[in-house]
Amino acid sequence: AVLVVVGRIKKKLRGVMDTIILVVLYAVLPSVSTTVFGAFPCDELDTGEKFLIADYAIDCDESSYSLFAAYAGLMMLVYPIGVPALFAWLLARKKKHIVQPVADREEDNELAGIGFLFDNYKPSCWYFEIVVTVLRLLLTGVLGLIEPGSATQLCVGMLIAVGAMLQLCVYLPYENKRDNVLSVLGYVQIFLVMLCGLMLKCRRLPRGWTRRCWGCC
Repeated sequence: AVLVVVGRIKKKLRGVMDTIILVVLYAVLPSVSTTVFGAFPCDELDTGEKFLIADYAIDCDESSYSLFAAYAGLMMLVYPIGVPALFAWLLARKKKHIVQPVADREEDNELAGIGFLFDNYKPSCWYFEIVVTVLRLLLTGVLGLIEPGSATQLCVGMLIAVGAMLQLCVYLPYENKRDNVLSVLGYVQIFLVMLCGLMLKCRRLPRGWTRRCWGCC
């Protein structure tokens, strides 16, 4: 809010303030979104009581939690949905300038302030930062809503990682070839970590698969 006010009062600093706001939003999006998504999964005990997985001091059956969940739902519209939508709008509005050859767009003043959203990508993949942002949200936030602690959750995470790898291998969106390789290796690492977690979760599978392992009961 302070940055917005400063930018409106001193018009010379407006562009700088807007850029700082966008960078801050980009930086806090994963952590804030994870916190917002964490406000919903509850764990039901054998006694029938339900407690928030992120904080077992919060009873999901209390009226105060309903207000908390409503606020978290509002923040979901602001951060996990609103911020990527804002970035997509900014990129789409400047698409004609972004798809220029790299040398030309680096000197284009129309792109000042949003360069961090596309600088690393080929002109043909001007939108790919939105794809990366959505993948980050899927892995850090949405995944936490899918049967927390179950093998199903790990399998969905592995599918997301495989989908991300396929996208990267097909489009090779980064301008630098090494960035493409590192990005693919990053998702390979995520896949392997989740595979190890699945093996530990279902280590008795060779003796016969159980429904409980897959979070079905």
